[in-house]
Amino acid sequence: MDGWANQHGKSIYAIVIITPERKQYIHSVIDVSDHSHTAIFNASIMENVINEIGPKNFAAIVADGEAAMQAALRIINRKYPWIISMRCVAHLLNLITSDIINIKWAKEILSDCQKLITFFRSVYRANSAFNEELKYNLVSGGGLKTSVKTRWSTAWDCTESILRCETAIRQVNYLFY
Repeated sequence: MDGWANQHGKSIYAIVIITPERKQYIHSVIDVSDHSHTAIFNASIMENVINEIGPKNFAAIVADGEAAMQAALRIINRKYPWIISMRCVAHLLNLITSDIINIKWAKEILSDCQKLITFFRSVYRANSAFNEELKYNLVSGGGLKTSVKTRWSTAWDCTESILRCETAIRQVNYLFY
């Protein structure tokens, strides 16, 4: 179970089921804006899904590290002791990466990367030349990718895209300066 706020400020929970064969299914995406996100409320959502699917079909439940979510997992674990409660590794990686990105030199690198990407997205002539250079140099993996503060992997995607596209960036720089 994962929660976030959408672009309209609504509080959204998503329930994803992963089978023993590692297939993923979106069970539900629900707007929980009208509710206080207490441990009891979160546990009730989890329990509804458990009862719908069948308690014996669950081996584990994964949620982020937020206090009410972790308390909800403890409530579920008391009722269903065979269901393992797990903290989401992706959320932990996001916290670690956020700490690293807040180190001065890392913050400066990411800021410089964002400036470069903003330049190519806002200067149409440079963007056109850049895309031509990508084709000419047979660069695979797409173009430049921006970073999003709340998604840990995008800092990597952003810096990696600049390294991958370095030849095209340098060529466009040569053409314009």
